[in-house]
Amino acid sequence: MLPHLPGCEGLLELLKPMEWTPHVYPRVAKVFASKGHEPALHFYGMYLLPKVKQDIEENRRLCVQLFEALIASMFRPEEFVSGIFLPWIQTTSFIPPFHQFNLELAQFIQSEMSKTEGVILAHLIRKATLKARFASVALALIMEEEFSIPRSMVIESLLAKRYHMPEAALKRVTQYFLRGAAHALCSYRCAKMLRSIKIGPISAQSSPYICPTRAKKYYPGWRVPYSLDDFQNVTRSKPNPYEAWDNEWKAAGLRSRELQPFDISLLPQNLKWRLKPTKEFFQPKFRSELTLDYRRRLFGVYGLASGVDPATLFLEPRTDKFDQAVEEATTRPISEVLEERQRREKEAAEAEEKLMKNIKASLAKMPELLTKFEAQKQKQAELAEAKELKKKEILEEARDRFGYYVSPQDPKFKKLREEIEARQKQMRKEKRKKNQSES
Repeated sequence: MLPHLPGCEGLLELLKPMEWTPHVYPRVAKVFASKGHEPALHFYGMYLLPKVKQDIEENRRLCVQLFEALIASMFRPEEFVSGIFLPWIQTTSFIPPFHQFNLELAQFIQSEMSKTEGVILAHLIRKATLKARFASVALALIMEEEFSIPRSMVIESLLAKRYHMPEAALKRVTQYFLRGAAHALCSYRCAKMLRSIKIGPISAQSSPYICPTRAKKYYPGWRVPYSLDDFQNVTRSKPNPYEAWDNEWKAAGLRSRELQPFDISLLPQNLKWRLKPTKEFFQPKFRSELTLDYRRRLFGVYGLASGVDPATLFLEPRTDKFDQAVEEATTRPISEVLEERQRREKEAAEAEEKLMKNIKASLAKMPELLTKFEAQKQKQAELAEAKELKKKEILEEARDRFGYYVSPQDPKFKKLREEIEARQKQMRKEKRKKNQSES
Protein backbone atom coordinates (compact mmCIF):
# COMPACT_ATOMS: atom_id res chain seq x y z
CA MET A 1 0.00 0.00 0.00
CA LEU A 2 2.90 2.38 0.71
CA PRO A 3 4.04 2.93 -2.94
CA HIS A 4 0.47 3.87 -3.95
CA LEU A 5 0.17 6.71 -1.41
CA PRO A 6 0.95 10.31 -2.46
CA GLY A 7 4.24 11.50 -1.01
CA CYS A 8 5.41 7.97 -0.29
CA GLU A 9 9.07 9.12 -0.40
CA GLY A 10 8.64 11.16 2.77
CA LEU A 11 6.72 8.39 4.51
CA LEU A 12 9.40 5.88 3.53
CA GLU A 13 12.10 8.13 4.95
CA LEU A 14 10.25 8.28 8.28
CA LEU A 15 10.34 4.46 8.45
CA LYS A 16 14.19 4.50 8.23
CA PRO A 17 14.73 1.60 5.77
CA MET A 18 18.52 1.61 6.32
CA GLU A 19 17.90 0.29 9.86
CA TRP A 20 15.76 -2.66 8.67
CA THR A 21 17.08 -6.20 8.74
CA PRO A 22 17.93 -7.78 5.34
CA HIS A 23 15.01 -10.23 5.67
CA VAL A 24 12.52 -7.41 4.94
CA TYR A 25 14.04 -6.24 1.67
CA PRO A 26 12.87 -9.06 -0.69
CA ARG A 27 9.18 -8.46 0.17
CA VAL A 28 9.53 -4.67 0.06
CA ALA A 29 11.40 -4.86 -3.27
CA LYS A 30 8.57 -6.95 -4.75
CA VAL A 31 6.00 -4.39 -3.55
CA PHE A 32 7.87 -1.48 -5.14
CA ALA A 33 8.58 -3.50 -8.30
CA SER A 34 4.83 -4.13 -8.68
CA LYS A 35 4.24 -0.37 -8.56
CA GLY A 36 7.24 0.61 -10.72
CA HIS A 37 8.03 4.08 -12.08
CA GLU A 38 9.11 6.79 -9.63
CA PRO A 39 8.50 4.95 -6.30
CA ALA A 40 10.53 1.94 -7.45
CA LEU A 41 13.34 4.14 -8.82
CA HIS A 42 13.45 6.08 -5.53
CA PHE A 43 13.56 2.92 -3.41
CA TYR A 44 16.21 1.25 -5.60
CA GLY A 45 18.57 4.21 -5.69
CA MET A 46 18.15 5.61 -2.16
CA TYR A 47 17.81 2.49 0.00
CA LEU A 48 18.33 -0.87 -1.76
CA LEU A 49 21.70 -0.10 -3.39
CA PRO A 50 23.20 1.62 -0.28
CA LYS A 51 22.01 -1.31 1.87
CA VAL A 52 23.70 -3.79 -0.51
CA LYS A 53 26.97 -1.82 -0.48
CA GLN A 54 26.84 -1.52 3.30
CA ASP A 55 26.35 -5.27 3.74
CA ILE A 56 29.23 -6.06 1.35
CA GLU A 57 31.54 -3.63 3.13
CA GLU A 58 30.72 -5.00 6.59
CA ASN A 59 30.64 -8.76 5.86
CA ARG A 60 32.87 -9.05 2.74
CA ARG A 61 29.96 -10.83 1.08
CA LEU A 62 26.25 -10.33 0.33
CA CYS A 63 23.53 -12.11 2.28
CA VAL A 64 21.02 -14.17 0.32
CA GLN A 65 18.05 -11.96 1.26
CA LEU A 66 19.56 -8.86 -0.35
CA PHE A 67 20.53 -10.91 -3.42
CA GLU A 68 16.89 -12.02 -3.73
CA ALA A 69 15.87 -8.37 -3.42
CA LEU A 70 18.19 -7.49 -6.34
CA ILE A 71 16.64 -10.28 -8.43
CA ALA A 72 13.15 -8.96 -7.57
CA SER A 73 14.22 -5.45 -8.60
CA MET A 74 15.10 -6.73 -12.11
CA PHE A 75 11.38 -7.28 -12.81
CA ARG A 76 11.44 -3.54 -13.57
CA PRO A 77 14.48 -3.46 -15.90
CA GLU A 78 14.33 0.26 -16.71
CA GLU A 79 14.29 1.25 -13.04
CA PHE A 80 16.97 -1.39 -12.30
CA VAL A 81 19.35 0.02 -14.91
CA SER A 82 18.72 3.65 -13.87
CA GLY A 83 18.61 3.20 -10.10
CA ILE A 84 20.98 0.31 -9.36
CA PHE A 85 23.20 -0.66 -12.30
CA LEU A 86 24.31 2.80 -13.47
CA PRO A 87 25.12 4.26 -9.99
CA TRP A 88 26.86 0.99 -9.05
CA ILE A 89 29.32 0.94 -11.95
CA GLN A 90 30.08 4.65 -11.94
CA THR A 91 33.09 6.16 -10.17
CA THR A 92 31.55 8.51 -7.61
CA SER A 93 33.26 11.41 -5.81
CA PHE A 94 32.32 12.50 -2.30
CA ILE A 95 33.55 14.76 0.53
CA PRO A 96 34.51 13.24 3.89
CA PRO A 97 32.10 14.18 6.73
CA PHE A 98 34.71 16.14 8.68
CA HIS A 99 35.24 18.50 5.69
CA GLN A 100 31.61 19.18 4.82
CA PHE A 101 31.66 22.66 6.37
CA ASN A 102 35.15 23.64 5.18
CA LEU A 103 35.36 23.19 1.43
CA GLU A 104 38.85 24.73 1.26
CA LEU A 105 40.28 21.79 3.23
CA ALA A 106 38.00 19.23 1.58
CA GLN A 107 39.48 16.45 -0.53
CA PHE A 108 37.26 14.74 -3.06
CA ILE A 109 37.66 10.98 -2.68
CA GLN A 110 36.78 8.56 -5.48
CA SER A 111 34.68 5.56 -4.56
CA GLU A 112 35.57 2.74 -6.97
CA MET A 113 33.64 -0.47 -7.49
CA SER A 114 35.30 -3.24 -5.46
CA LYS A 115 36.15 -6.71 -6.76
CA THR A 116 33.53 -8.34 -4.51
CA GLU A 117 30.85 -6.02 -5.88
CA GLY A 118 31.92 -6.85 -9.44
CA VAL A 119 31.67 -10.60 -8.76
CA ILE A 120 28.20 -10.18 -7.20
CA LEU A 121 26.85 -7.95 -10.00
CA ALA A 122 28.24 -10.28 -12.70
CA HIS A 123 26.67 -13.30 -10.98
CA LEU A 124 23.36 -11.42 -10.73
CA ILE A 125 23.35 -10.70 -14.48
CA ARG A 126 24.24 -14.30 -15.31
CA LYS A 127 21.52 -15.73 -13.06
CA ALA A 128 18.64 -13.31 -13.70
CA THR A 129 16.95 -12.37 -16.96
CA LEU A 130 17.33 -8.92 -18.52
CA LYS A 131 15.71 -7.88 -21.78
CA ALA A 132 18.00 -7.28 -24.75
CA ARG A 133 17.28 -3.57 -25.15
CA PHE A 134 17.95 -2.82 -21.49
CA ALA A 135 21.05 -5.03 -21.55
CA SER A 136 22.27 -3.02 -24.56
CA VAL A 137 21.79 0.23 -22.65
CA ALA A 138 23.60 -1.21 -19.62
CA LEU A 139 26.50 -2.43 -21.77
CA ALA A 140 26.77 0.92 -23.57
CA LEU A 141 26.80 2.79 -20.25
CA ILE A 142 29.52 0.62 -18.72
CA MET A 143 31.64 1.06 -21.85
CA GLU A 144 31.82 4.80 -21.12
CA GLU A 145 33.58 4.18 -17.78
CA GLU A 146 37.29 3.64 -17.27
CA PHE A 147 38.79 0.17 -17.26
CA SER A 148 38.74 -1.83 -14.03
CA ILE A 149 38.68 -5.53 -13.18
CA PRO A 150 35.17 -5.48 -11.56
CA ARG A 151 33.71 -3.72 -14.61
CA SER A 152 35.43 -6.27 -16.86
CA MET A 153 33.61 -9.04 -14.98
CA VAL A 154 30.27 -7.32 -15.60
CA ILE A 155 31.11 -6.78 -19.30
CA GLU A 156 32.03 -10.45 -19.66
CA SER A 157 28.74 -11.57 -18.08
CA LEU A 158 26.75 -9.30 -20.43
CA LEU A 159 28.60 -10.45 -23.54
CA ALA A 160 28.36 -14.12 -22.51
CA LYS A 161 24.55 -13.98 -22.74
CA ARG A 162 24.82 -13.24 -26.50
CA TYR A 163 22.05 -10.67 -26.77
CA HIS A 164 20.83 -9.42 -30.14
CA MET A 165 22.02 -5.84 -29.64
CA PRO A 166 21.47 -2.72 -31.75
CA GLU A 167 24.18 -1.24 -33.91
CA ALA A 168 24.89 1.69 -31.56
CA ALA A 169 25.70 -0.65 -28.66
CA LEU A 170 27.99 -2.78 -30.85
CA LYS A 171 29.84 0.34 -31.99
CA ARG A 172 30.50 1.32 -28.39
CA VAL A 173 31.76 -2.17 -27.59
CA THR A 174 34.13 -2.06 -30.56
CA GLN A 175 35.39 1.41 -29.64
CA TYR A 176 35.98 0.29 -26.05
CA PHE A 177 38.18 -2.65 -27.03
CA LEU A 178 40.00 -0.64 -29.70
CA ARG A 179 40.71 2.04 -27.11
CA GLY A 180 42.07 -0.61 -24.73
CA ALA A 181 44.25 -2.10 -27.47
CA ALA A 182 45.63 1.35 -28.36
CA HIS A 183 46.42 2.02 -24.70
CA ALA A 184 48.21 -1.33 -24.37
CA LEU A 185 50.22 -0.65 -27.55
CA CYS A 186 51.24 2.77 -26.25
CA SER A 187 52.35 1.25 -22.94
CA TYR A 188 54.31 -1.42 -24.82
CA ARG A 189 56.11 1.20 -26.91
CA CYS A 190 56.99 3.23 -23.81
CA ALA A 191 58.33 0.12 -22.07
CA LYS A 192 60.34 -0.85 -25.14
CA MET A 193 61.78 2.64 -25.43
CA LEU A 194 62.76 2.76 -21.75
CA ARG A 195 64.21 -0.76 -21.82
CA SER A 196 66.73 0.31 -24.44
CA ILE A 197 68.03 2.93 -21.96
CA LYS A 198 70.36 1.70 -19.21
CA ILE A 199 68.60 2.40 -15.93
CA GLY A 200 70.11 1.91 -12.50
CA PRO A 201 68.45 -0.34 -9.90
CA ILE A 202 67.05 2.59 -7.88
CA SER A 203 65.57 4.48 -10.83
CA ALA A 204 64.24 1.25 -12.34
CA GLN A 205 62.24 0.55 -9.19
CA SER A 206 60.85 4.09 -9.04
CA SER A 207 59.89 4.30 -12.72
CA PRO A 208 56.25 3.26 -13.31
CA TYR A 209 56.76 2.63 -17.04
CA ILE A 210 59.12 -0.36 -16.74
CA CYS A 211 57.35 -3.58 -17.73
CA PRO A 212 58.52 -6.48 -15.52
CA THR A 213 60.09 -9.44 -17.33
CA ARG A 214 58.61 -12.90 -17.04
CA ALA A 215 59.79 -14.57 -13.85
CA LYS A 216 58.45 -18.03 -14.70
CA LYS A 217 60.37 -20.17 -17.18
CA TYR A 218 57.81 -22.04 -19.23
CA TYR A 219 60.27 -24.34 -21.03
CA PRO A 220 64.04 -25.05 -21.02
CA GLY A 221 66.32 -22.68 -22.85
CA TRP A 222 64.10 -19.71 -22.05
CA ARG A 223 65.54 -16.30 -22.74
CA VAL A 224 64.31 -12.79 -23.50
CA PRO A 225 63.69 -12.58 -27.27
CA TYR A 226 65.07 -9.04 -27.54
CA SER A 227 68.46 -9.77 -25.95
CA LEU A 228 70.68 -9.74 -29.06
CA ASP A 229 74.24 -10.92 -29.52
CA ASP A 230 77.09 -8.73 -30.80
CA PHE A 231 76.65 -9.78 -34.42
CA GLN A 232 72.97 -8.84 -34.41
CA ASN A 233 73.73 -5.50 -32.75
CA VAL A 234 76.18 -4.70 -35.55
CA THR A 235 74.10 -5.93 -38.50
CA ARG A 236 70.59 -4.86 -37.46
CA SER A 237 69.25 -1.82 -35.71
CA LYS A 238 65.92 -3.39 -34.68
CA PRO A 239 65.25 -7.01 -33.73
CA ASN A 240 62.73 -9.05 -35.66
CA PRO A 241 60.29 -10.45 -33.10
CA TYR A 242 59.17 -13.30 -35.34
CA GLU A 243 62.72 -14.56 -35.84
CA ALA A 244 63.50 -14.11 -32.15
CA TRP A 245 60.54 -16.21 -31.04
CA ASP A 246 61.27 -18.81 -33.73
CA ASN A 247 64.86 -19.13 -32.52
CA GLU A 248 63.58 -19.37 -28.97
CA TRP A 249 61.24 -22.26 -29.87
CA LYS A 250 64.05 -24.05 -31.69
CA ALA A 251 66.47 -23.57 -28.79
CA ALA A 252 63.89 -24.89 -26.32
CA GLY A 253 64.04 -28.39 -27.82
CA LEU A 254 60.34 -29.16 -27.34
CA ARG A 255 58.98 -32.50 -28.50
CA SER A 256 56.26 -32.77 -31.11
CA ARG A 257 53.74 -33.97 -28.53
CA GLU A 258 54.14 -30.72 -26.58
CA LEU A 259 53.51 -28.66 -29.70
CA GLN A 260 50.05 -30.15 -30.25
CA PRO A 261 47.33 -27.45 -30.05
CA PHE A 262 44.93 -27.42 -27.14
CA ASP A 263 41.28 -28.42 -27.62
CA ILE A 264 39.69 -24.98 -27.89
CA SER A 265 36.94 -26.04 -30.27
CA LEU A 266 33.61 -24.26 -29.90
CA LEU A 267 31.67 -27.18 -31.38
CA PRO A 268 28.86 -28.68 -29.30
CA GLN A 269 29.33 -31.90 -27.36
CA ASN A 270 27.52 -34.00 -29.96
CA LEU A 271 30.35 -33.25 -32.46
CA LYS A 272 33.43 -33.54 -30.24
CA TRP A 273 33.21 -37.33 -30.05
CA ARG A 274 33.50 -37.67 -33.84
CA LEU A 275 37.11 -38.45 -34.64
CA LYS A 276 38.12 -37.57 -38.21
CA PRO A 277 36.69 -34.60 -40.14
CA THR A 278 35.86 -36.57 -43.28
CA LYS A 279 33.05 -35.82 -45.69
CA GLU A 280 30.65 -37.96 -43.65
CA PHE A 281 31.74 -36.08 -40.53
CA PHE A 282 30.10 -32.89 -41.80
CA GLN A 283 26.78 -34.50 -42.76
CA PRO A 284 24.01 -33.13 -40.49
CA LYS A 285 22.52 -35.72 -38.17
CA PHE A 286 20.50 -33.51 -35.82
CA ARG A 287 17.94 -30.79 -36.37
CA SER A 288 20.11 -28.25 -34.56
CA GLU A 289 22.82 -28.74 -37.21
CA LEU A 290 20.60 -27.26 -39.93
CA THR A 291 20.60 -23.74 -38.48
CA LEU A 292 22.52 -20.79 -39.87
CA ASP A 293 24.43 -20.23 -36.63
CA TYR A 294 25.68 -23.81 -36.63
CA ARG A 295 26.90 -23.58 -40.25
CA ARG A 296 28.70 -20.32 -39.48
CA ARG A 297 30.42 -21.92 -36.51
CA LEU A 298 31.36 -24.98 -38.57
CA PHE A 299 32.86 -22.85 -41.33
CA GLY A 300 34.73 -20.74 -38.76
CA VAL A 301 36.41 -23.83 -37.28
CA TYR A 302 37.08 -25.99 -40.38
CA GLY A 303 36.89 -23.50 -43.24
CA LEU A 304 36.24 -24.79 -46.76
CA ALA A 305 36.93 -28.35 -45.63
CA SER A 306 33.53 -28.35 -43.97
CA GLY A 307 31.80 -28.14 -47.36
CA VAL A 308 29.81 -25.05 -46.35
CA ASP A 309 29.30 -22.44 -49.05
CA PRO A 310 30.40 -19.04 -47.62
CA ALA A 311 27.79 -17.25 -49.75
CA THR A 312 25.01 -18.91 -47.73
CA LEU A 313 26.34 -17.59 -44.42
CA PHE A 314 25.21 -14.00 -45.00
CA LEU A 315 21.73 -12.62 -44.48
CA GLU A 316 19.59 -11.64 -47.43
CA PRO A 317 19.08 -7.88 -47.88
CA ARG A 318 15.35 -8.31 -47.35
CA THR A 319 15.88 -10.17 -44.07
CA ASP A 320 18.45 -7.60 -42.96
CA LYS A 321 16.05 -4.72 -43.67
CA PHE A 322 13.28 -6.51 -41.80
CA ASP A 323 15.55 -7.01 -38.77
CA GLN A 324 16.55 -3.35 -38.87
CA ALA A 325 12.89 -2.28 -39.04
CA VAL A 326 12.03 -4.54 -36.08
CA GLU A 327 14.99 -3.19 -34.13
CA GLU A 328 14.04 0.44 -34.81
CA ALA A 329 10.44 -0.25 -33.79
CA THR A 330 11.25 -2.15 -30.59
CA THR A 331 14.36 -0.41 -29.24
CA ARG A 332 14.91 3.07 -27.93
CA PRO A 333 18.04 5.16 -28.51
CA ILE A 334 20.40 5.48 -25.57
CA SER A 335 20.26 9.27 -25.78
CA GLU A 336 16.48 9.16 -25.44
CA VAL A 337 16.73 6.93 -22.35
CA LEU A 338 19.26 9.29 -20.75
CA GLU A 339 17.13 12.35 -21.58
CA GLU A 340 14.08 10.69 -20.06
CA ARG A 341 16.08 9.86 -16.95
CA GLN A 342 17.22 13.49 -16.61
CA ARG A 343 13.65 14.69 -17.14
CA ARG A 344 12.38 12.37 -14.42
CA GLU A 345 15.08 13.53 -12.02
CA LYS A 346 14.11 17.14 -12.74
CA GLU A 347 10.42 16.39 -12.18
CA ALA A 348 11.26 14.59 -8.93
CA ALA A 349 13.27 17.61 -7.74
CA GLU A 350 10.40 19.96 -8.63
CA ALA A 351 7.88 17.71 -6.84
CA GLU A 352 10.10 17.58 -3.77
CA GLU A 353 10.46 21.37 -3.80
CA LYS A 354 6.68 21.76 -4.11
CA LEU A 355 6.15 19.35 -1.21
CA MET A 356 8.56 21.31 0.98
CA LYS A 357 6.72 24.53 0.14
CA ASN A 358 3.39 22.95 1.14
CA ILE A 359 4.92 21.71 4.39
CA LYS A 360 6.28 25.19 5.18
CA ALA A 361 2.88 26.79 4.40
CA SER A 362 1.14 24.27 6.66
CA LEU A 363 3.61 24.96 9.46
CA ALA A 364 2.96 28.70 9.07
CA LYS A 365 -0.79 28.11 9.52
CA MET A 366 -0.28 25.87 12.53
CA PRO A 367 -0.73 28.57 15.31
CA GLU A 368 -4.05 29.71 13.84
CA LEU A 369 -5.29 26.13 13.59
CA LEU A 370 -4.28 25.45 17.20
CA THR A 371 -6.21 28.55 18.37
CA LYS A 372 -9.35 27.43 16.52
CA PHE A 373 -9.01 23.94 17.92
CA GLU A 374 -8.74 25.22 21.51
CA ALA A 375 -11.78 27.49 21.04
CA GLN A 376 -13.86 24.65 19.62
CA LYS A 377 -12.78 22.35 22.42
CA GLN A 378 -13.76 24.95 25.07
CA LYS A 379 -17.15 25.49 23.41
CA GLN A 380 -17.86 21.76 23.43
CA ALA A 381 -16.94 21.61 27.13
CA GLU A 382 -19.34 24.48 27.92
CA LEU A 383 -22.18 22.79 26.00
CA ALA A 384 -21.57 19.51 27.83
CA GLU A 385 -21.55 21.35 31.18
CA ALA A 386 -24.83 23.16 30.36
CA LYS A 387 -26.44 19.88 29.32
CA GLU A 388 -25.36 18.21 32.57
CA LEU A 389 -26.69 21.17 34.61
CA LYS A 390 -30.04 21.03 32.83
CA LYS A 391 -30.29 17.31 33.56
CA LYS A 392 -29.65 17.95 37.25
CA GLU A 393 -32.35 20.66 37.37
CA ILE A 394 -34.91 18.29 35.82
CA LEU A 395 -33.97 15.59 38.37
CA GLU A 396 -34.46 18.05 41.26
CA GLU A 397 -37.86 19.15 39.92
CA ALA A 398 -38.93 15.51 39.48
CA ARG A 399 -37.92 14.76 43.08
CA ASP A 400 -39.94 17.76 44.35
CA ARG A 401 -43.01 16.72 42.34
CA PHE A 402 -43.02 12.96 43.04
CA GLY A 403 -41.34 13.03 46.46
CA TYR A 404 -38.72 10.37 45.61
CA TYR A 405 -35.75 9.84 43.29
CA VAL A 406 -36.68 9.15 39.66
CA SER A 407 -34.35 7.36 37.24
CA PRO A 408 -33.62 9.15 33.91
CA GLN A 409 -34.85 6.00 32.08
CA ASP A 410 -38.21 6.14 33.84
CA PRO A 411 -41.17 7.07 31.55
CA LYS A 412 -42.33 9.58 34.19
CA PHE A 413 -38.98 11.37 33.96
CA LYS A 414 -39.14 11.44 30.17
CA LYS A 415 -42.69 12.86 30.25
CA LEU A 416 -41.64 15.51 32.77
CA ARG A 417 -38.66 16.48 30.60
CA GLU A 418 -40.93 16.91 27.57
CA GLU A 419 -43.26 19.17 29.59
CA ILE A 420 -40.36 21.32 30.80
CA GLU A 421 -38.94 21.63 27.28
CA ALA A 422 -42.36 22.65 25.91
CA ARG A 423 -42.76 25.23 28.70
CA GLN A 424 -39.30 26.70 28.06
CA LYS A 425 -40.02 26.83 24.35
CA GLN A 426 -43.28 28.71 25.01
CA MET A 427 -41.44 31.17 27.27
CA ARG A 428 -38.81 31.88 24.63
CA LYS A 429 -41.55 32.44 22.05
CA GLU A 430 -43.40 34.93 24.25
CA LYS A 431 -40.17 36.76 25.05
CA ARG A 432 -39.41 37.08 21.33
CA LYS A 433 -42.90 38.52 20.62
CA LYS A 434 -42.53 41.01 23.46
CA ASN A 435 -39.21 42.25 22.11
CA GLN A 436 -40.68 42.65 18.62
CA SER A 437 -43.67 44.67 19.93
CA GLU A 438 -41.39 46.99 21.93
CA SER A 439 -39.18 47.63 18.94
